Amino acid sequence: MRESKVMKGTLLNKNVLKVIDELRELSGKEPGAESARVALQGMLEGLIRQAESGEGNIERIVEELIDLGLAFPESPLPWRHLSQVWLDREEWKRARAAADQGLKVEPGDVELVNNRAVALGRLGDHEAAIVGFKHCIEREPRNTAFYCRLGDTYRQLKMYEQAEQALHQALEIDPRCAPALLGLAVLNNDREEWAGCVYFGELALRYLPGHPETCLVVGDALLNLHEYEAALQRLMSATLVDPTFIGAYELMSHAYAELGMYELSVGAAREALRLNPESWRALVNVAYALGKQERHPQSADILEAALKLVPDVENRCEVLWDLGWACYKAGRYKRALACTEQALECGEQPDLILFFNRGLILLALGRVDEAEEAYQKAVERAQAEENHDVLAEASENLGELLARKAVKIKSGSVISRLLEG
Repeated sequence: MRESKVMKGTLLNKNVLKVIDELRELSGKEPGAESARVALQGMLEGLIRQAESGEGNIERIVEELIDLGLAFPESPLPWRHLSQVWLDREEWKRARAAADQGLKVEPGDVELVNNRAVALGRLGDHEAAIVGFKHCIEREPRNTAFYCRLGDTYRQLKMYEQAEQALHQALEIDPRCAPALLGLAVLNNDREEWAGCVYFGELALRYLPGHPETCLVVGDALLNLHEYEAALQRLMSATLVDPTFIGAYELMSHAYAELGMYELSVGAAREALRLNPESWRALVNVAYALGKQERHPQSADILEAALKLVPDVENRCEVLWDLGWACYKAGRYKRALACTEQALECGEQPDLILFFNRGLILLALGRVDEAEEAYQKAVERAQAEENHDVLAEASENLGELLARKAVKIKSGSVISRLLEG
């Protein structure tokens, strides 16, 4: 018996351990070896079911599964279940460790390799995750879940062609594979191909009606297509299924603001903040609603608060952009310039309008020569990209400033030519 092992749980008492050892001994002897092995496997499966019936007592469940791993050193089953327990709790390092332990018992086990790959992807090691998912596909080439996970991992690396290929492979196996359709919707969202996002998202919703994450992705795309009422319908569907879905309330707040329904916009943002007091997106949407009402000082104040909550560089750039513009509209030109310059510095590919905004703010500060230089570079960029829309927007913003603030502009300058259109 394994009395030397320290069993922390309560399932494996001395009598149970004795039976396990007796069955293991019989499994190595003929006749009856196969029957003993079947009984041993059944006993393990039953003990795992008992271990996982702990009704939320995660420490107890973990202890019991570890004990079972020690008591059944020849089986990967306890480690499969333990790694899944940690995945469900988003404990990625522990999930990987449990999967690693199981793979020592049975190298190449598909379920363990999959769980390990999922954990690695969540930990940011996407390349290693890809290796794992490819192994799973080799072993089970008809399992669409592995293609979907592979596609999502490629997407996170911005390897969009490979992601698309993997997702379409899943659809070749099962044309109704909703996770693959959702994956293509998310992929199109990342590419800012909004119509494609809506197309694949709506297809996914045929097979997963009301699926909150799919409704969110479709709602976001509809917002970007300026179809605000349709976006609200999808986002509301998400909250009907999951009333605690923070992302849906955040986007609903934005949609309501675009429709001029400011009280509802603030109400949706308030609900998001109730669910998550650190929802910086909700604060950004409150600020947006205030800005739409020309309440720029209050908008800027809210954005200052939101900036303190932003966890990552990419979204920080977005908030700095909004804050810079709100401060400009509020007449806080020095702060506007600082925020706009920070937004330009932190983004890999800053939006073209930011370069024009910098020139506009410099002009508002009376730094005409610097503004001329900034506008020169911005116009050159816009012409190289043949972006006439941003030139029109910049011209409109410039005209609005000069209509309310007297600034001497040289004839024939880049600024004067931009103003003339």
